[in-house]
Amino acid sequence: MNQLKKAFSVFLIYALVIMSLVPIVPSSFVQAQNNEKVVYADGEYTLPFEILESNSDKTSAAEGYTEKPAKLIVKNGKYTVQMTITNSSFWQYFKVQSGDDFVDVKVVEELEGQDERRVVEFEVEDLNQFLNAKIHIFVPFINYEGKYDIRIKFDTSQLPVAPDEEPEPEEPANPGQPEEPGNGNEEPANPEQPE
Repeated sequence: MNQLKKAFSVFLIYALVIMSLVPIVPSSFVQAQNNEKVVYADGEYTLPFEILESNSDKTSAAEGYTEKPAKLIVKNGKYTVQMTITNSSFWQYFKVQSGDDFVDVKVVEELEGQDERRVVEFEVEDLNQFLNAKIHIFVPFINYEGKYDIRIKFDTSQLPVAPDEEPEPEEPANPGQPEEPGNGNEEPANPEQPE
């Protein structure tokens, strides 16, 4: 029994020492780091995506009418996504959330062929958040019509993050003139003491 108390005391001492060495990070700091918007490097990239139902993580039927992956264009921290939709005559509208409103996507190109493909583009503020969208689908030969709220989830795992901006170097006080040691502004190493 005495050995058990001694072992418990040693364990307690080690636990206290370890806990005192582990830095304590406030949860608000961790949350702030996780909420920071990631900035991706300028360039053009392929961007995998999923289209999900508005209120669940089930794949939306609308995903079957898109081609993957999308194309992402990053310029000066601005994200433009280009997506190809198929059976484009079925799509009466396709709107994405921008702030508190929903705006129509821009048609970039109508592609030739029997499957009626159309390239559309839209801006995205944060690629790591779901993008809410609204679609209106009408299929005339089966007399089907529906308006749906969907969510688009982008896979950013392969995108390069923009490098941190380096601070600009400070300008010298007298531009164009080299600084020389002993210009009279320094304190002497051993100042004389008044007597």
